[in-house]
Amino acid sequence: MKQLTILLAFIMAFGTQAEADGKWDCSKFDIPCSDVGFPSDVCDSDPNASLTGATLIHRVDGQICPTQCNIMNKIYDNCFVDKMQGVSRVATGSVIRSCERIACKPTFFQKLKYK
Repeated sequence: MKQLTILLAFIMAFGTQAEADGKWDCSKFDIPCSDVGFPSDVCDSDPNASLTGATLIHRVDGQICPTQCNIMNKIYDNCFVDKMQGVSRVATGSVIRSCERIACKPTFFQKLKYK
């Protein structure tokens, strides 16, 4: 449990958005114990060990997104397509920001509409 807490704290500190297959990067990565400086009791048995399967914590407008990354990408894409129909290119920035917020923390009805 201590390892999980430390891992989450690390990821929250460095969570970012990145371009990949969707708006947000959902790839998993490994964190070597020696590079991060975990407490010695975590990495004592093998200093070359790694914690595997870490993902980034995504943020929109400074808020941590509770939605899973792959679901966020799907909601964002569907929201963008829906909101851009019949809208001029001038409004694109506004639609992008709106859909980012919706994808980050969708309401029940937004999940039904865009998922």
